[in-house]
Amino acid sequence: MSSSTTPHDSADSIDSLPYIDRDLEDVPGLRETAESLIQAEMAKMGGVRAEHPRLPKGPEKELFEDSPGLSSLLANYPDQPLSALDRNRYQLPAPTSENPTEEEWKAASLNARAQVEHLGVRQTNLSLLTSFGPNAHLIHNHLLTADAAQLEATVATMKEELVEINRKRKNHQVEASKVLERLEGQWTQLISSTLQTELANAALEAEVEQLRRKERDLGLA
Repeated sequence: MSSSTTPHDSADSIDSLPYIDRDLEDVPGLRETAESLIQAEMAKMGGVRAEHPRLPKGPEKELFEDSPGLSSLLANYPDQPLSALDRNRYQLPAPTSENPTEEEWKAASLNARAQVEHLGVRQTNLSLLTSFGPNAHLIHNHLLTADAAQLEATVATMKEELVEINRKRKNHQVEASKVLERLEGQWTQLISSTLQTELANAALEAEVEQLRRKERDLGLA
């Protein structure tokens, strides 16, 4: 992993180095070892459930709280089945008694007028649908086609941007790899020089200690 800052970022961003770090592909068995370690760590953590205490609790929202009608209608559903469609209002029942009264005839007449009005409204709606429905559907389909074309163009643009970002990312990492290789070479040289210096110091200390022993043996000390 690498922490890098670009001119377009206001803070450090964490990015992997797939074009530089090739150890997983180059070192045999390294990928399997890493995956086994990840699986072992995940097994210790356990599955993260929705009620996990580390997850923040969202605001409780009641279903259809903005629509009291739907809330009351679905309050006991499916415990209570919905009522069937009332077909009586689409029928023209006559008075059932042998000697119907004036009120019964008035009720039958009002029901018949309501049915006639309903049929008239239905005929008007069918006429309007026949006249304007095809054009409305064509316009709607045209708008959907335009929206689909716009979304496809947006997707194509995003894909091009993604390819350009990956290209810049690769170039940036390749250029950074040259700097890293140069610094790694300098670090290796410094470590080698330090080791050589330590070995030389150890050899000199051993030689000095040997000369001191000879001096003591000769009684010169």
